[in-house]
Amino acid sequence: MTNQFILLKFADEDLFEDLVTDIFMRQFKTYNFQRFGKKGQKQFGVDSVGSVSSKLVGIQSKNHPEPGAKISISKIDDEIIKSEKFKPTLDEYYIVTSADRDAKANLHVLSISKDRVKQGKYPVHIRFWDDIYHYMSDYPDLFFKYFSQNLSKEGVENLTNYQFSSDKSTNNWPSNKKDLLSGITSNLKGAPLTSPYQLTVGLSSFDSIDFSGISDIEITLSDKSEKSFKSAVKTLNQFKTLINTKEISKDIIFFPQTRISFAFLLGWVFRKVTSHRLTLALREGQVWKTYGLPYVDPKLTEDLPIILDSGSKEIALVFNISRDIQESVKRHFKKTKAKTKAILGYSVEGYTVTSSAQALSISMQLARVIKNLVDRWRVTRIHLFAAMPVGLATLIAYHVNAICPISLYHMDESRTNYILSGEITNNL
Repeated sequence: MTNQFILLKFADEDLFEDLVTDIFMRQFKTYNFQRFGKKGQKQFGVDSVGSVSSKLVGIQSKNHPEPGAKISISKIDDEIIKSEKFKPTLDEYYIVTSADRDAKANLHVLSISKDRVKQGKYPVHIRFWDDIYHYMSDYPDLFFKYFSQNLSKEGVENLTNYQFSSDKSTNNWPSNKKDLLSGITSNLKGAPLTSPYQLTVGLSSFDSIDFSGISDIEITLSDKSEKSFKSAVKTLNQFKTLINTKEISKDIIFFPQTRISFAFLLGWVFRKVTSHRLTLALREGQVWKTYGLPYVDPKLTEDLPIILDSGSKEIALVFNISRDIQESVKRHFKKTKAKTKAILGYSVEGYTVTSSAQALSISMQLARVIKNLVDRWRVTRIHLFAAMPVGLATLIAYHVNAICPISLYHMDESRTNYILSGEITNNL
């Protein structure tokens, strides 16, 4: 693992001593190691001590994080002299430094150790940062504990708008490969396309939205009739086929400003199993991604289920992310002839998604909820109702695979009744 990285040294001396202790427990295959003493106490040249079989092993950790720093011969000698006062007497002694390997120091310790063994004293050894680096390749959990986990997540959990330029040549859908590549060449100012191009796509279901100058291509989905959803399915699949070419990257940037049902459809058409990776530039100024962000607490809660018809194999699923719509869904099923076993609701703390990482974590958890209903509950249909940002609908659908039919609903213009937007199936 570590051969892919240049590991930064610790500024924190205690953290370095903890790492050394953990490594030597692995090296000696024992848990019988512990940190010895605290800073300011007499430690007699020993920071960690442990029993290995019948031997008592002492370790002195010397942190030298400065570039080019070396451990001095005098410091080595001082620590060895201190260690002789340790009680009970040591059987073996290690000096472990975060300084880079130094031949002079290494030869000095080898020579001293040889003389000590002749005198009947315990041997001494020295290990450098290079040795620690080598050990870490065998212990990926320690790599995570001391390096990845301790990296600051600030600026990683939440991505903000990239300040996209507004001078692009924008194609309007429907388009063809020739026109699309011509527009890309124009946006590259004539530079040759030597690697797959990351496409920017404006996607809207509202007439007032204009992505001219911002996106490479603009797609407008109509939501004026009952056939609108089926038309959107056709359009997005045709677009996916168009960009399935070596010139276009699987990484795509979308500007989604659509009805939630269309956003869910977008995630499903470009779902994870298609190998696409989506970046969503949202109207609120945030950027959400389907990849590359740390998992954080999604802050989701599962509401008490509302049982309606125990004999049904259908489920109503309610995502209360922006607000609580559970009661309105309950009223809907009192008025409709549709039969459903239960209403299952999920809410997010504060009805607010606070970061890009939280959005991704929420989407992955809710995708698992859908998968669980299909695989374990053997549900034959999911009725999905949602109050959420459009980007979250895309993220959820992106992470779902192998579903039962999912019926998507939205409020009518009176904001009093739910109507069917469309249906997601495996063969879309």
